[in-house]
Amino acid sequence: MNTKEATGANWNARMIVIGMIMVVVYNITYVAYRLGWLGESYIKVIRENLGLFTILEFLAVVSMAIDVILRWDLFSYWNKRIRLTIAILFSMCFGVKLVAHIMALYTEGGV
Repeated sequence: MNTKEATGANWNARMIVIGMIMVVVYNITYVAYRLGWLGESYIKVIRENLGLFTILEFLAVVSMAIDVILRWDLFSYWNKRIRLTIAILFSMCFGVKLVAHIMALYTEGGV
């Protein structure tokens, strides 16, 4: 592998980590809203841009899952387990939030 390919691989790995951090922050703020720690302004911004947030979160979750699958042999034993667990948890969080948003839109007459 030449230097240019190595730099590209490092860039891709950095983007996956940035995506993980963004999804964690988004999930934490979503849970904080559901627990009543954040005001209505948070959910107003999310609902106004729900399509954008959903697509970005979907891309981040899929990127993490594909990264785990493609680089499975490169990870150590514990790193494999941790990354697989994180990918599964993020996928489940995405699915639950998607269903919750669809149910909220349905009950409010938005669908």
